[in-house]
Amino acid sequence: MAKNKLWFLNVLVLLFVAYLLFLCYKAIASNYKTTARINVLEEEISLANEEKEFMEALNLYYGTNTFRELEARRKLGLKLPDEQVVRVPLREEEKLSDISVPTSLAKSKGEEGGSFMQEANSRKWLRFVLRI
Repeated sequence: MAKNKLWFLNVLVLLFVAYLLFLCYKAIASNYKTTARINVLEEEISLANEEKEFMEALNLYYGTNTFRELEARRKLGLKLPDEQVVRVPLREEEKLSDISVPTSLAKSKGEEGGSFMQEANSRKWLRFVLRI
């Protein structure tokens, strides 16, 4: 009977230790998820702060005389007194709307549907050096 009690006590202690380990695992997993979420939110805050600073600088620029002068020239066609404006027509091959990526560069060889333009710069250099 003493052996049964000892065996029962050992099983009970083992179950208690397993339960404590399970609780530790849950706490660690929860902490990991929370830390990952905090990092994502901090990155979003950083991007929002950068965007805010950009907007503040843009707002200051919009208040300058330089911006007003450029907008008056661009939208209203105004010019300074005694200023001569010369318009030079663009040739057809110089128009930006006609510029396109050659089809040979559009897709890189050896990749499954990957675009050459989306490939990382380091990967491009590695391919160039190793001639892959």
